[in-house]
Amino acid sequence: MTAADRVKTKLTTRVLDSAAPGARDWFLWDNELPGFGCKVTPTGA
Repeated sequence: MTAADRVKTKLTTRVLDSAAPGARDWFLWDNELPGFGCKVTPTGA
């Protein structure tokens, strides 16, 4: 996994709704709540 596969930002509804699936799994991590994140898969699940 590369740094491009891990994004740290404030997780909001807008950020999660705009998270587009890519060719492989990637993660959005909350920068205010350590350990809280969202996995985005190629299928969009």
